[in-house]
Amino acid sequence: MAVLVSIGFMVVTFAIAQVLRVVGKAILPSTIYDYWAELITTWQFCACFIETDFVTADHGWWMFAAVCFLMCLGFCKVFEDATGCPCCVLEDYMGKLTTWTSALIKVAVQILGAILAARWAYFVWTMEYSAGHAQKAREELCETCINCSDLEGMAAEGLATFTAQFAAWKLKESDLSDYVNSALCVAIIVTGASWTGMMFNPALAVSMTYGCKGESIIDHVVVYWIGPLIATALAYFLHFGTVPVLQAEKVKAT
Repeated sequence: MAVLVSIGFMVVTFAIAQVLRVVGKAILPSTIYDYWAELITTWQFCACFIETDFVTADHGWWMFAAVCFLMCLGFCKVFEDATGCPCCVLEDYMGKLTTWTSALIKVAVQILGAILAARWAYFVWTMEYSAGHAQKAREELCETCINCSDLEGMAAEGLATFTAQFAAWKLKESDLSDYVNSALCVAIIVTGASWTGMMFNPALAVSMTYGCKGESIIDHVVVYWIGPLIATALAYFLHFGTVPVLQAEKVKAT
């Protein structure tokens, strides 16, 4: 029963997000819609991943893997050009696909979406559709997902980000890219969850762990922001062999 509640939550979240996308496209200028899409995508992404905690707790990792795989495939179909991840914004900036001001706005919007996702999840918990949701709603403070040193956590989150990003670029033209990338993300999460929760997305970490008991601001920034962002920059350079935004700066300097 509990897994049906979680799946229902995800379906409703997907439906609301799609409606908001359609409405946004209809009434917003394209330049504003880009930020709106990031807000909705991050909200949808984080809210659904928050809910997977109940799937794992009630039915174990095999059920989590199945639900998460299907969920990630769903994301691939509806996210369009939005990413819901600050690492991808960095990637676009490095490739000169966005300006630094637009990049900062997108990251700010993603953080807002992450916060709203946590509020949406809590709102649903208070309705007590299952015993797990009811118990979660009564918790005074969440527990940190970090079960290692900051350096170990930074390395773990960085390695996860590097692997996911590098694989995504290598498989970009493949017809099976959505399936392979979704399966890879599930495998990474299951492998490293006991270390850091395995977010490899700073916005998701804001939604799921920021302010939790046992996790300072420094812990959060080092593990969930510095690790993935450095890994993204490294993966970009190793894959493309150049960083257009830096080349442009050198040209300006000369």
